[in-house]
Amino acid sequence: MHEREKSVPTTYMGNFLAIPHGTNAAKDLIKRSAVSIVRYPEGIDWNGKQVKFVVGVAGVNNEHLSILSAIARVFSDKDQVAKLDEATSVDALIDQLASTPSYDVHEVGEEPAVKTVDNYRALNSRSQDEEVIAEIGCADIVTTAVGPNVLKFIAPAVDRIVPNQAPGRGLDVTVETFYEWVIDRTPFEGSAPDIPGATYVDDLAPYIERKLFTVNTGHAAAAYFGYAAGVEKIADAMADQGIAGRVRAVLEETKQLLISKHGSDVEEQEAYVQKILGRFTNQHLPDTVVRAGRAPLRKLSRRERFVGPAAELAETNVHPTALLEAMQAALSFSAPDDPEVAALAEILATQEPGEATTSITGLDAQHPLYGSVRELVAGHSPGHQGGVAVRHARSCCTMSSTTERRSPSVSSAIRRWRR
Repeated sequence: MHEREKSVPTTYMGNFLAIPHGTNAAKDLIKRSAVSIVRYPEGIDWNGKQVKFVVGVAGVNNEHLSILSAIARVFSDKDQVAKLDEATSVDALIDQLASTPSYDVHEVGEEPAVKTVDNYRALNSRSQDEEVIAEIGCADIVTTAVGPNVLKFIAPAVDRIVPNQAPGRGLDVTVETFYEWVIDRTPFEGSAPDIPGATYVDDLAPYIERKLFTVNTGHAAAAYFGYAAGVEKIADAMADQGIAGRVRAVLEETKQLLISKHGSDVEEQEAYVQKILGRFTNQHLPDTVVRAGRAPLRKLSRRERFVGPAAELAETNVHPTALLEAMQAALSFSAPDDPEVAALAEILATQEPGEATTSITGLDAQHPLYGSVRELVAGHSPGHQGGVAVRHARSCCTMSSTTERRSPSVSSAIRRWRR
């Protein structure tokens, strides 16, 4: 780590976070993946910057990328960092819930509404394990949070856009009016509970992929195309006919994959695509391209929203032109204080295109998609400065004066790591 610190200007990531790491030559010495977190409540000087959180990461077989993704999701949100900084313990949220009788969920979009959540109890399983066990024992239904870092091997089919929340709202939360919750009925053996709003099916796989390859793929594509065009909000990006057309082209490719793979009804899948595109235009949802585009390494990984469907299409001799354009835009994405942006930039700067392609996407050289992605990666290696995606965006999308100012820029994080 000390050797690496000497070779880069700084490993300060912003938002009081530093991520020191070792040299490439030392990678083979790592025996297992691990994370070390040190908190300095009063702050320390880190090459002229105040740092309160220092995270050391060791990753075997590129596992550090998923670790960085988890770190990015926390420290890229200034409100979350402020809560970490102010919290006297990690149990602050539970304590706040326990001391508050209710909170409001604000649904925005068509037929907006405010729903109050009350009559709940908040327990901490680390200090109240017996009480938690008792609650589970007498509960009619138990649900759990799932996600990339929370029970990631449980496959949920839950769909609702929840943007970054405005500061000072307390426990209140803003969400879109649309939601979908699909549940596998087979484990219930004919006695599935009646849950208003839930849909029971015999096979979850088609619904999980429909959501991932339509909602997640389309949302991220809108973010990356919008960022390249200098647009701030997802809804504004989708109001640009050039960007909307490119997002539509991406979802046309994933739609064809879902139809051929799962036998989905053509009209039903098209109606779903149109519904999703309509959701992205919700002007009441303050979702930005920077928020939706964060964690580009995770979004470009092997089984995720771009490489996953593109690889399956390539395996059937279909060239995923639109998905590759979205990947190209993702490689040019930058966001302040996103560790994954810095990690991606380091890979592009320090690895040759073939190795970088495998590090980023998990594709091996024998895969039919590998060559096309390698070309994209080569275009973002040192000397190219990611200009390929920007130039392409300028030729395909309607530009504004804001775009002309922003598109050529390269974030300080990328400049820092590429040096």
